[in-house]
Amino acid sequence: MGIDRIKQEKENKFFKKGDILVYSIIALIIVTLFLIVFISRKNDQITAFVIKYDNIQVCEYNFDTDTITYNQDYIKFEKESQSVYIITFSLKDDEDFNIIRVDLATRNITCEDSDCSHSKDCTHMRISQMGDSIICVPHKLIISPVGESEILDPVIG
Repeated sequence: MGIDRIKQEKENKFFKKGDILVYSIIALIIVTLFLIVFISRKNDQITAFVIKYDNIQVCEYNFDTDTITYNQDYIKFEKESQSVYIITFSLKDDEDFNIIRVDLATRNITCEDSDCSHSKDCTHMRISQMGDSIICVPHKLIISPVGESEILDPVIG
C-alpha cells in the first residue's frame, strides 16, 4: 500500500493544465489593468498653480504667461533669481508662515520652510506633475497644480 501511494504522488504533477490556464488568465487580467492605469494617467504639463488658505484662493501663478495674482494680506512675492520665485504665505504679524519656492525652469514647487507645530510634513512635499499637491494642515494651506485642460477660457459676451 505504501508503494502505490509513492507511485501516485510521483505521477501527480504540481500544476495541472487547468491550473496553468487559470493562472495565465489572472496574470493577463493583472497586466491589462496595470497598462490601462499606466497609459490613462494624466501627463498634462503644469501650466499654473493655486494656493488656497482655508479654502479661499489667495494666490495664482501662470507659468505660460508669467503672471501672478495674489492677496497681499497673506502673500509676499519676490524674485530670487531669473528662474526662481519665493512666495511667503503668512498670517497676522508673520505668525504661521510657509515659504514656497517656485522653479520656473523645471516647473517645480516646493515648500522650503514652515513654522508648523507638527513635523513640518509640508516641507517634504513637491509638486512636479499633475496630481501632486502640498498640504499644510496646521495652516489650512493647499498648493495644487493646474493643467492645460483645467484652465478655463474666459467667456466674453
